[in-house]
Amino acid sequence: MRRVALATTTLALVAGWDEPFANIYRGLDTAGRVEAELNRSLADYAQIETPGAAERLVVRLLSDPRRSALILGNRLLVDARFLLTHKGLHHVEFVRSVLERSHDHPNFAYQWEWNADGFNSEDQLIREGCRTPRRMTLERVKPGSIANQKIRTPIPRLVIAKKYGYDQCGILMPNVYFDDLTLWGREEAALRREGLAKTERDPRVFWRGAIRRQPDCLDETGNFARLEAVALSAQFPQLFDVKCISCGARDFDKRPCPALTLDEPTRRVVRDGLPRGD
Repeated sequence: MRRVALATTTLALVAGWDEPFANIYRGLDTAGRVEAELNRSLADYAQIETPGAAERLVVRLLSDPRRSALILGNRLLVDARFLLTHKGLHHVEFVRSVLERSHDHPNFAYQWEWNADGFNSEDQLIREGCRTPRRMTLERVKPGSIANQKIRTPIPRLVIAKKYGYDQCGILMPNVYFDDLTLWGREEAALRREGLAKTERDPRVFWRGAIRRQPDCLDETGNFARLEAVALSAQFPQLFDVKCISCGARDFDKRPCPALTLDEPTRRVVRDGLPRGD
């Protein structure tokens, strides 16, 4: 399994600092931190010893038409259902840009999880045999899945995020919204051609995105943080340019979440109407 998973290192990227893994990355440059995180992530998966085991792994990796991919002869092959989401299209564009930089990539199969949590569901994460991340509770995991956790062997899966931190299963790769390996270079060149100097940059904190209410309070943490940030933009416009494009925030007065309490200035901004961006 490690041999298959190692082929994903071309696509992998990690940044940031997460306790208790800080000591792994301390003193390393960015490339060293990428390598250290890859090695640590790959250690979660069993090493394949026989051709038969390798064949069974590839069958598992290619079992989900919405998440499975195969690179064969420097070509990326996916099912049409892989392309039904905009994230799938972005991922294909990113991998294409990787393959175009070199023509000697080994053949390999992988699964790619497009969800921003790094898993399809918490139940799936445990059911497939992944260890329980220290920050995750089991309240949304079925008893049968907890039993399967002890006997199942997880498969290496590329992920764009890890909701519960670096001890969550998965091999990090760049988020699909980076688009491809050449986009920023092209954007930078265009800015330079237009003569946009550093002094002309807006110094305010900037964000645009969606706030979509969730039925379960456990899924509202990200929305809550975005809501607070948008409220800061209304209170301190000289410091923050944070606005939602789609502003479907939960009404925390009518549908409170015990662990998430808005302060009064934020409540006032919500009542008056959230600042919207374009």
